[in-house]
Amino acid sequence: RLLIEMIERCAQEDRYDFVKDILIRYKNQKRIFGYKIKDYWRNIASVQDYFETNMDFLNPEIRNYFFKQYPDIYSKVDDLPPAKYNSGASVSNIMMQIQADMAQIKVDRPKTVETTALGAAYLAGLAVGVWENLDDIQQNREIDRIFTPEMSLEERNVKYAGWKKAVTRAMNWEEKE
Repeated sequence: RLLIEMIERCAQEDRYDFVKDILIRYKNQKRIFGYKIKDYWRNIASVQDYFETNMDFLNPEIRNYFFKQYPDIYSKVDDLPPAKYNSGASVSNIMMQIQADMAQIKVDRPKTVETTALGAAYLAGLAVGVWENLDDIQQNREIDRIFTPEMSLEERNVKYAGWKKAVTRAMNWEEKE
């Protein structure tokens, strides 16, 4: 709830940079924690930032960091709401079940799965007063199905270790010309 209030306050002030206007602004006033990042990081606060970030992926080192290494899965703790997945990947039942099993969390899939344009429309509507706050928008979200973990943590750990082993073996298989 506190985060929603900070976002709404920034929106009223026409401030839309999450890092600068919320994280940095409130870091000494609120209990805000994060991870120190030693690798690639970008603050995407504008269309130009989004474009430049996409261009960064032309750099093989950055691309390899995201697509060829195998970082650990970090997820939420049990006392938080279910993870929410949107867009094309969320249509697949097996994809959602794997996410629930591997992260050991509840995963909910909305009835409207293509939310990229919908999210932009919601933000525009919020900016011009169609909705008063984020709670008004949240009321429009309908859940199609909730996926719960069906795999034991022990089995998950075995499968995850096998996946990491397979990724390691598959890395650098392509010969460079």
